[in-house]
Amino acid sequence: MPVVRGLHQGVLLGSLTVEPAGGGSVLRFVVEESHQSVNRPAFFILLLGALGAGTVVLWPLYPPLLSFAPVGVVLALAAWLLVASRLRTSGPEDFMKLVAAIGKQDSPGLES
Repeated sequence: MPVVRGLHQGVLLGSLTVEPAGGGSVLRFVVEESHQSVNRPAFFILLLGALGAGTVVLWPLYPPLLSFAPVGVVLALAAWLLVASRLRTSGPEDFMKLVAAIGKQDSPGLES
């Protein structure tokens, strides 16, 4: 099952069991292996954005940084627009919620 958690992305391997439960079923996913890695380009863009934001925040304490403040603002905004605003999370919990929602649509007579 593919997994996305912020800057981490990867695959979870496991077993899925279906058990009957009062007019429906219960799905259980047990994670056996996890292979994840960091999205390095996104990490470095965020790092540059943090450095840019640091110049904007620190220039009142160290006035020579004022000349770098406009570049810092651009770097911070670029990091937000390119990476931070697009971070998402998707894992087994989201898959189970999707399956439950589809199950409710297919059988409107069953209530849980």
